[in-house]
Amino acid sequence: MPVGIFWSSSLSTAVCKKAVTALSFRSSPSVPCASCFSVLAFPTAFRAPRLQHLFLPTLLFTIRFSVPTNPIFPPSFRSLCAMSLPRMSETLQVKRLSQHAVLPVRGSEWAAGYDLASAEDTVVPAKGKALVKTDLSIAIPPNTYARIAPRSGLAWKKHIDVGAGVVDYDYRGPVGVVLFNHGTEDFGVSRGDRVAQLILERISMAAVVEVEEGGELPETKRGQGGFGSTGVRHQGQLAEREEGGNGEGKRMRVVEGATSVPTGAQLLLMLKEVADSGEDKDWIKSLKPLALAGDTRMYAAWGAYQCNKDMSDLKETLRLITPSEQ
Repeated sequence: MPVGIFWSSSLSTAVCKKAVTALSFRSSPSVPCASCFSVLAFPTAFRAPRLQHLFLPTLLFTIRFSVPTNPIFPPSFRSLCAMSLPRMSETLQVKRLSQHAVLPVRGSEWAAGYDLASAEDTVVPAKGKALVKTDLSIAIPPNTYARIAPRSGLAWKKHIDVGAGVVDYDYRGPVGVVLFNHGTEDFGVSRGDRVAQLILERISMAAVVEVEEGGELPETKRGQGGFGSTGVRHQGQLAEREEGGNGEGKRMRVVEGATSVPTGAQLLLMLKEVADSGEDKDWIKSLKPLALAGDTRMYAAWGAYQCNKDMSDLKETLRLITPSEQ
């Protein structure tokens, strides 16, 4: 027989009603019901004046009502359970392989990665690479893999990057960090230096299913569009029109304003078009560094010109960026 326990400051009717409401179930038609459900209330302070002399402070009473053997809990009860029950904690198990190994630690409470430190002194040559030993072996939680990622400070200040950074769930060997030095000077690593960070990421262990000859993959809007295909934006619609004679019932596709993300070369071609229209070439030359640098104002001018094809409006916009010296 299931039993529910409630603690209350009084034994009023309202408390009993709340207890029953909190544990109300609805049954599937095909599921038989259990015989009863007991609720035990242990009051901490009994405030019924006329009954104080009859009961001890640890009064017990039972409410009986039918519940299904396979109950369907209401959303409010499921939310209560989710908040009150502790989550199963996950652990990253780490084994030191030498006395110089440093346990991974997070730099802050909410940091995504665990800092990995070198267990030895080494040098990463300029424009070269080196394997840095941590003298650690790890066991990560199920359904995850460990990604070894670069540290932002080393990447920005010392041109140090990380490669080959995948540690599988079933790997139990020593963890090494492959460092690439893209700088022009050798990079020295001392024992205990933090050289990378280890991030745990969820993965899907999906089974491989071959599409037999003659079969097709599920269709998508993108289809076979490859490199750079998502940089092109098409705004189009299907329009139907009725025409007399041969044109009746035909469908036509109207594509409006097909544009793409501009490159530096496209911005330079736009400036050449402005120069060919008779503008001062020195002024156009002063705009070229902005085009090469990817100035956002140049992108805005290019986008507007692609839509309206108004050369005078384009020139006016460019003069706002760099005034003409004419």
